[in-house]
Amino acid sequence: MAYVQIDPVTCEEVMELFLSGTTFSLLVNEWGRNVYRDEKIRFAVYDVLETLLASGVPVYLARHVHGRTFFAELSTDERNHIMPRMFQEVMTGHNGREWICLDREELLHAMPQLRETYPEPITVGDPWFNVMKNMANLDYQTLYPESMKDSWDGGTDKEAALAAKDAELEQARAEVAALREENAALKAALEQARQAQASPTLEGHGLCSRVITMRQEGKTEEEIAAMLHDSGEWCSVAQVGALLYRGGRVSKDAMLKHAQRLLGKA
Repeated sequence: MAYVQIDPVTCEEVMELFLSGTTFSLLVNEWGRNVYRDEKIRFAVYDVLETLLASGVPVYLARHVHGRTFFAELSTDERNHIMPRMFQEVMTGHNGREWICLDREELLHAMPQLRETYPEPITVGDPWFNVMKNMANLDYQTLYPESMKDSWDGGTDKEAALAAKDAELEQARAEVAALREENAALKAALEQARQAQASPTLEGHGLCSRVITMRQEGKTEEEIAAMLHDSGEWCSVAQVGALLYRGGRVSKDAMLKHAQRLLGKA
């Protein structure tokens, strides 16, 4: 794998280039609080990621080793299976050891409309904000508080509403921080398990690369699912679904059912 030097942009930073910082913060803070709302948020983020990958901009895997960061471009086959991981890094961040990123100049060359911060949407039909159609049921009082000022009756009601929103936002931030810590712990445990069980030819590769390799070796989806799950000792059922699902529109239930179906045949 050849390493190159780039000006890296993480998945989270890419999302902020497509959406305003306010909108992106809202997506992250609302994640995990309501199943229906989570599905809407997932569709919105996937719309952005699909637009990004369709532009053809190169995607890189970054590795932090002994105080230095190395970047290697992902192959076409690897790009086809990287979407779930990019989504995870957008919502919970990366672990600081290995993550997905893009080169800033290549991104701006492929999508020059990102060179300037795009303003908040002015009209419903604004094509650059088509992702908004998937954001129903989100808390727009937080996103556009000025639009709610006429509904507040007097200073006392306004202060009470703001205090309630501040408390809700702090709770959401605490939940996000807890999820990030849990995600980091899970990644560390998964990495330890992978290092203990992976063959020498797979050492140092991510789960996506391992799945690709097993497919190239001719293993069936059921066999790959069984190896990844390892009777519950390695990947969870949900993780197996995220790694092996090949459907069109991705949903949590679809990935979970796909994994259960594969594991039931193994």
